[in-house]
Amino acid sequence: MVWFQILIGPSDWEDHSKGKEGCARYRIHNLPQDSNPGVYELGIAVSRGGLGREISKLAPRPDRIVVVYLGQADNVRTRLQCYGRTGAHLDSGCSNDSSPQKGRPLFQEVFSQGFSIVYRWAPVRSYLTFHVLLLNL
Repeated sequence: MVWFQILIGPSDWEDHSKGKEGCARYRIHNLPQDSNPGVYELGIAVSRGGLGREISKLAPRPDRIVVVYLGQADNVRTRLQCYGRTGAHLDSGCSNDSSPQKGRPLFQEVFSQGFSIVYRWAPVRSYLTFHVLLLNL
């Protein structure tokens, strides 16, 4: 696995929707260069008191990252683009069978706290390799 990269800063979606010049919905330049199968982790880069939205200007530190999702994709770059554009299934709100109410979408909750969404990934050649990697995390 490589170091965490910022996928979406706390104000990226908001700035992009407001049409701010030079603002992208997600950090395209931080995506993997190649389109390979692999495993990935999505996390929340938690800032320390007072930094709030400034965390997006700092390199993500492993001791300030809470991993919230582990996934596998045939094309990790494309999958990360889906998260960057819309939040994919993680930003559709959450519910469980015991409650008909939907929770606040994950990404919106993270951004409201001034945190960033980060990721890291490792290439995988087969489904078996994926399971071996999982056992070693």
